[in-house]
Amino acid sequence: MVKTVMEKIGPLDLEIILLGMAKDGTFDEGDIAGSNLKRLGVGRTLDLLASLKERDLIDMNTDGSFSVTDLARSVLWDKSLSAQGKILRLLEIRPCSSEEIPKILEMTPEKIFDEMERLRRNSLVLMSPLRVEESLVKMYEILPEGIEAGKKTESDDVPDAQWKQHGILDLVDEIVADIKATGSDMEPALGKLDRLRKRLESNLS
Repeated sequence: MVKTVMEKIGPLDLEIILLGMAKDGTFDEGDIAGSNLKRLGVGRTLDLLASLKERDLIDMNTDGSFSVTDLARSVLWDKSLSAQGKILRLLEIRPCSSEEIPKILEMTPEKIFDEMERLRRNSLVLMSPLRVEESLVKMYEILPEGIEAGKKTESDDVPDAQWKQHGILDLVDEIVADIKATGSDMEPALGKLDRLRKRLESNLS
């Protein structure tokens, strides 16, 4: 379902959703009028709200306000989605600055910086310096390879080359450490995890 939404969601859709997220998930016409969305005018704003409602990205409440749906939240804020997956989805919607990304995704700048560097080194996103007044701002945009990688991370068929990127081997090591810390007789489970790790490593070679 998220794939279908991602194919249709645009920058203005995201702007409305972000307005709702900033208001604890619920917003009204007053919030829209007090935001940058007022530039769209009444007619265009109403069309945008109707489109979002039709796609189940917002609900209209009995008092005339609007609520961001779980479907809309799942696009960028699903807890099961990796940090890199969230970044790729965001940049597929629109380019963002290094300051915008952590604010939108509600993640720490340090975490975002590390993930962005990995994506840039893997040639999935492009960073371009942009001069704004007297400052240089890092602007990120997704590359075709990034769009393809984002689609693959949404399926069960994750390419072998991305296992490290998604921290699979690190996760196996953490599970092994947790089992050993319990002091229980978990030798069979440890044996299976060891075999799993070796298979993953062989796929990466």
